Amino acid sequence: MIGLATVSTLVFFFVANVFGAELRVQRGPDGPIEEMSWVNVVLLTLIASLLALLLASGLDRFTSGRTIWTVLAVAVYLATYGALSRLELTGGDFVWQASLHSVFVILLIVGFWVGWPQSAEAKSS
Repeated sequence: MIGLATVSTLVFFFVANVFGAELRVQRGPDGPIEEMSWVNVVLLTLIASLLALLLASGLDRFTSGRTIWTVLAVAVYLATYGALSRLELTGGDFVWQASLHSVFVILLIVGFWVGWPQSAEAKSS
C-alpha cells in the first residue's frame, strides 16, 4: 500500500511536469517556497504513509480503530489542504497540486480500509 501510494504520486508528479505544472513546497510555516522535486514527492509520501501506518497500528486495539483512523486522516488532509493556499499557485498549478494531494490521501484511506489488520479476536474465530 505504501509502495502503491509512492509510485502513484510519483507518476502523477511526472505527468503534471509534462503538462507544465509548477508544483511547489514550503519548508515550515515561515520557510521559503521552492519548486517541488521528485525527491520531495517520494519523501513526503513515505513519511506520511509510515506515520499513518504507525497510527493504524496503535488504533488496532480499538473496535472502532478504523473509523477513528479515517476521521483523523480526513482531518489532517483538510488541514494540510489549507496550506496549499500559501504556495502562491496559479489556477492550473493549484489544481495539479491539489489533485496530487488528493490522489495520495484517497489511495492511503482506501488502502488502509482494504488492508486493515484484523484484530486478535477476529483472527481467532
